[in-house]
Amino acid sequence: MKVPPYSEFSKACIELLYGARYGGVYQYDRRLKTSAKTTDGWTFASTYVAKEEGASCEVKAACSRGAFSVESIASSSSQLSVKASVAAPNLKGFVSAAFPHQVPARTGVEYSSTKFNVKLATELARRPILDFSASCGHRGAQIGGEMSLDSIRMYSLARWSMGVGYTCTDFQVCAYLMDLGRTTKLTYSHKLDSRSMLGLQVTKPLVAHNGWETTTTVGYSRRLENGHLLKGKVNTHGIVAMLWEGWIFERGGKVALSGQFDLTDLNKLPKFGVSLDLGR
Repeated sequence: MKVPPYSEFSKACIELLYGARYGGVYQYDRRLKTSAKTTDGWTFASTYVAKEEGASCEVKAACSRGAFSVESIASSSSQLSVKASVAAPNLKGFVSAAFPHQVPARTGVEYSSTKFNVKLATELARRPILDFSASCGHRGAQIGGEMSLDSIRMYSLARWSMGVGYTCTDFQVCAYLMDLGRTTKLTYSHKLDSRSMLGLQVTKPLVAHNGWETTTTVGYSRRLENGHLLKGKVNTHGIVAMLWEGWIFERGGKVALSGQFDLTDLNKLPKFGVSLDLGR
C-alpha cells in the first residue's frame, strides 16, 4: 500500500465532515449536473448552480487514454481551463493553464511509493511560487508537511504546515501544526461498523486574532441498506448541518438535500440546498 500524500492524511474525517468529489457534500445552493460517457473514452458534464447572487454554468470534457489524460472546463464567466496529465509507475506529471491568463500556468510532478510521497508544483511565470509537499510512512504511521516558497520575496516561506498521523482498519487520527505555526488541528475518524462512521475535528489558534477561539466539529454518517446516505454534524458555534443523499435511478441519477441552522440564533433563517445529478 502506497503512502498517501500529505493533503490526504485526514481523508476519512474530511470526507465525512465536508464531503468528497463523488458525493456527500454539504451545499446550500440549487445545483443541477448532467453527464455522459462515450464509447471512445470521452466524458462530458455540465453543471448549473443557482445562488442568491446569481447563476453560473460550466461545461467539462475529459478523456483518458492509457497513461495520458486531458481535461478542459469552460465556465459562464468566459473562462477556459485545460489540464493534461501523464502517469508512469510511481510517477505522475501535469501541466495546466487558464484562459484568459488571470492566473499563471502551472506544472508539477508527484512521486509515490510504499514508503514516500513527494509533490512539487510551480507556476510558469517569471517569479513563480513553488509548492512542495512530502510524506513518509511505515505500518500505518505517517509524517509529512508542505510549504510554499515565494520567489518575489527572495524565496521566503509564504506558508507551511506539518503533521503526523496513524491509520488502521477501524480508525484514523492526525495532528497538525498549520498556518506558519499559528494554528493546531486534530482530526479523528472511527468506523463503527461497515455502514457508519464517526468523525471529530478540533482547531485551536495559537496566536490571538479576530475570532480567536477553539472550534470543535463532530459528525456522523450512515449508509443505509438501500444505498442512501445520511449525514449530520454540529460544531461548538452552534451550527448544525444535515444531509440526505439517495439514488433515483438504478444505474445512476442522484439527489441530495442539505440543511443548516444556527442553534444560538433560531431567528436566523436556515439554509437549504438541493443537488440533482443525472449522470448515467
